[in-house]
Amino acid sequence: MFSNAQKLRILLIDDVETDRIVEKAMLVSLGITNVDEAENGAIARFKIENAINASSPYDLILSDWNMPMLNGIELAKILKKDDAMKNTPFILLTGIADEHKVHLALKIGVSDYVLKPVQKEILKEKLARFFKLSL
Repeated sequence: MFSNAQKLRILLIDDVETDRIVEKAMLVSLGITNVDEAENGAIARFKIENAINASSPYDLILSDWNMPMLNGIELAKILKKDDAMKNTPFILLTGIADEHKVHLALKIGVSDYVLKPVQKEILKEKLARFFKLSL
């Protein structure tokens, strides 16, 4: 468990409810309890805009790649053009192991990626890297 993780505000976006449940449980087990959820990128975009308007932006976006309405790549493109969100880490959760596609995602501004099924230790490493969290 991270000792200073409870301060983080994370938006977890995944169209598969069971994946969200598992991923959120991993975050909670790491000490991150302020986790909002969205079923797709369109709902996430609405939540992100509301958070910014309330002066309470997210510290991290964890987003599935393949989702209906607005996928993770499309959402990342939108957020990276927004001054309020362009520096917010955006980690893509994906079952796509195609190196070329992952490289393109990183090129458009995705901060990092985690292959699905998400493993707690990998997620922990990514979070520690972005937020200098300590155990």
